[in-house]
Amino acid sequence: MVGNTLGPAVPFVGIPVQSFDMARVDDAFGAPMGAIQGKYAVGEPPAGSTGFNLSLILRAIGRVLGWRLGGKTWPHPFFARDTRAPIYPLTVISQERREALRALCGPRPTAQS
Repeated sequence: MVGNTLGPAVPFVGIPVQSFDMARVDDAFGAPMGAIQGKYAVGEPPAGSTGFNLSLILRAIGRVLGWRLGGKTWPHPFFARDTRAPIYPLTVISQERREALRALCGPRPTAQS
């Protein structure tokens, strides 16, 4: 599984939908609340995803602040509470290695300005 997190202080993990082996991810998780960064999509971006989505960003900030202020950041699925160290081994891939692997990752979007 591949996910992006900011660290133990922010109880949020972003997981690419392509990580799930199911025909309709929405059936398991519900419909998306919004989309951002569609300008980097390969193929047709989701509707409304190419501009700045202020309402989605404010909703995400509100949720994270609410969890943090409400003490709901623990237990964290990826970090130990006492040390704040990652529970699982992780590897940060260098930019050079990422570029070398990119050719194996399917279609590439055209350069964006």
